[in-house]
Amino acid sequence: MTSKKTVMPAADLTLRLIKLFASEQCPLRLKEIVEGLETNQATAIRLISVLEEQGWMQRIGAKGPYQLTYLPLYYIGQALSGSRLAKLAAPLIKNLARETNTLAVLSVPDERQVTCVVCENSTHPIRVSSEIGCSYQYHCDAAGKAVIPWLGTEFIDRVLSEKLEKYGPNTITAPDKLRSEFSKIRKLGYALDQEEHYSGVVCIGVPVFDYRNTCIASITLGSLTFYDTTKTLVSNKKEAIMAAGESVSRIMGYAGPYPTDDPNKTA
Repeated sequence: MTSKKTVMPAADLTLRLIKLFASEQCPLRLKEIVEGLETNQATAIRLISVLEEQGWMQRIGAKGPYQLTYLPLYYIGQALSGSRLAKLAAPLIKNLARETNTLAVLSVPDERQVTCVVCENSTHPIRVSSEIGCSYQYHCDAAGKAVIPWLGTEFIDRVLSEKLEKYGPNTITAPDKLRSEFSKIRKLGYALDQEEHYSGVVCIGVPVFDYRNTCIASITLGSLTFYDTTKTLVSNKKEAIMAAGESVSRIMGYAGPYPTDDPNKTA
């Protein structure tokens, strides 16, 4: 049996390596990994070799830097998909996708982003798609924008104090404009993504609440501009997604009015 003295340092190094990649947001060379982990080269090489064997890390070219793959997100997403929320919401998300013939996604928030835990793609031959484990930003994707207005002032302040990347042609990166956008979302009860995360993709998202009156997730519909605009999403699909948002909220024990602009309903 492997001792804790052997297992724990390796586990600690692995978690620190993942955090290192997350903080740097770019591929890293061996020297940078050694310095970032504050370890020796031999240990770093052994760790990288194991992660490469498992498909969690890959090297760019024969002598290039290393980067994480999306496999860790896949496994985390698979684990999260087994949660009570995902299990209970999955049939409704599937029905929503069929009803609207649009990508339907259930996402849950954390400190930095929201992550897909349930998704159903449309049947269009050319379509926008997602998968469990995909992450979305708070400032430029309907999945994040549909949640953050209910996560509290301190949370919003922290997100807006960080560097806001411009992902799509219409990404809003000015904090004051985003605060105004979040206020508007609270009043309307839904968020729109007007090619803010990806060029050619539009989305509509709504919040999900639980028995504590806490915003715990978002439901989004995503479509290509080939099929929809944000106006058609609102006119043709808002009713369906709002109904889904309320249904999942009721399943999770939420008893208040839906949607809500109550400033007390925060995470």
